[in-house]
Amino acid sequence: MVIGYYVSAAVIFLIAAAFFVFLWRLAKRRGYNPWCWIFSGLIGLIVLLCMPSPKTAATPEQTALRAKRGNITGVVITTALLLINILHHFLHPHPIH
Repeated sequence: MVIGYYVSAAVIFLIAAAFFVFLWRLAKRRGYNPWCWIFSGLIGLIVLLCMPSPKTAATPEQTALRAKRGNITGVVITTALLLINILHHFLHPHPIH
């Protein structure tokens, strides 16, 4: 029984790690700072896929502006999701078994 718990925890950890690596590589490939997007979750993935890449901008100024907007968007999504998660755990504490 205990071994099954550790195996399922390891599988969940590996899936989460793979998702974080995917988000990291996607943000980097699109021209954004991966640190801004790393914990943005599924919402961040959808937004990241819908945003125009800074690499396709016509001028260097547009490239910088798109990258800045995208990075700010990633930070806002990440911060909002982390705050929601923290508030959820404070408002609905789970008993320790």
